[in-house]
Amino acid sequence: MTINIRRIPAPNTLIIFESSARHLSFTRAAAELAMTPAAVSKQVQQLEARLHVRLFIRGARSLTLTPRGAQLYAAVFSALGQVADAVAQVRLPDSDIVSVSATSAFANCWLLPRLGTLAALHPDVTLRVITSELNQGPLPQGADLSVRYCTSQAAPGASLLFSVAVAPLCSPSFSTRHGIRALDDLERVPLLELTTDHWQSLDWDSWLSQAGGNGLRTRIGHYANDYVMLQQAAERGVGVFLGWDRLASDAIAAGRLVAPLRERVKSPPGWGYHLMAGDPDTANPAVRKVQVWLEAEAASGG
Repeated sequence: MTINIRRIPAPNTLIIFESSARHLSFTRAAAELAMTPAAVSKQVQQLEARLHVRLFIRGARSLTLTPRGAQLYAAVFSALGQVADAVAQVRLPDSDIVSVSATSAFANCWLLPRLGTLAALHPDVTLRVITSELNQGPLPQGADLSVRYCTSQAAPGASLLFSVAVAPLCSPSFSTRHGIRALDDLERVPLLELTTDHWQSLDWDSWLSQAGGNGLRTRIGHYANDYVMLQQAAERGVGVFLGWDRLASDAIAAGRLVAPLRERVKSPPGWGYHLMAGDPDTANPAVRKVQVWLEAEAASGG
């Protein structure tokens, strides 16, 4: 088959589009690609102009793929995944490479701190982590395993790794400085709010309502659609955020975060981190090793 190169947009533009679509954020794509958000947005606009089609719906704090954008993303994600796999196999011909698709929060806060355990248990396994906020549909092209925060209905055939409990978290110095000991004390401090259109999360109003804090006059200091960003801000003493116990456990154990209040609210019914795998009969044996390890780590309560 002959490929008409002139009909294909510049590879770098497709890489920028893929990162933007995977993160559903120009800001996070820019951070991943060492670019500015403005430069990423401009490249996407040029791609849309070349294709004469709108790829994203741009909201005030959100980015959503159009149907045409989703179609292009599926193709580009698959193609780049195949290229990445081929390059990795050429560079590491004797290694077992397992591609894991996971949300940014899960990858950074839960998976990354445990990679040393995986390496000690399976030194022959090489992990390729792909961050993605997509939380429904089949296993992504190019991924051997997928960890997503969703309901079981949104991930057919997936197994539940764990649910989460949500509690106010902040740095130890922030808690001491502001004397946070009861729900009423939250009225005096800036709160950090997670906003997202991709999956259901507890906002401060919902959390306070369920925790017995109805009527409190709180204020939001900052908003972000990235859990990792809010956790890092809280660790640096910017404010109090609603932390997810299983994601924040390492930061709490290390003393970077504390839970100054005893109130906890469970994640919405049916929601949790689910693990999706492909056909076990056709999978690389290394995939099964990683799957069993993920399930064991989750079951251990870590």
